Amino acid sequence: MKKILAYLIIGLLIAIPVYAYVGYKETKTAVMTMTIAPLFSVSVSLNTLDFGNVQPGLWKELKTAGGGYHNEVVCKSNDGEIWHLKIKIDHALTSESKTIPLANLKWMCAYVGSKNSPYAAGTGTLANAIDYISFTTADALVYTCGADEKNNLPNGIGAQFNYGLSVPDTQSAGNYTAIVTYTMTETL
Repeated sequence: MKKILAYLIIGLLIAIPVYAYVGYKETKTAVMTMTIAPLFSVSVSLNTLDFGNVQPGLWKELKTAGGGYHNEVVCKSNDGEIWHLKIKIDHALTSESKTIPLANLKWMCAYVGSKNSPYAAGTGTLANAIDYISFTTADALVYTCGADEKNNLPNGIGAQFNYGLSVPDTQSAGNYTAIVTYTMTETL
């Protein structure tokens, strides 16, 4: 019986051909490319610096209701380069032919920090101690980013500003205006 079974198995193996399939394979590759556009932007949380009615001889500060700062300038970049934040004013506060000197209008950067979690203080260099600085018509350096702030997406780095105005004792009445400009740049 064992012999019959062995012959039967051998016969089946011979009768059923075993095909060894050798498959062909061909591979092609494709180069995938993409460009991430550079992002380099500056925005202002509150673009109105309104001191309201101020009496001659008084000092007035602009701060939010919470008292920490008046507005925040947010700088965003994925460029990988050191960037700087600057501030200037186009001219002294004027109302027709009347002027309040630039020395009487001041700014202060009270805090710089990440807008990304964990919301840490800035690692760059604040150009001035936390104190009021008189406005100038030339760009004044506020902040130079730290090495880890060159790529600061998605939320950027925020610089929080306060403003102060000392109205001369003899200042004439009027609606005084000027334009403050915030500049983010890679050059000093």
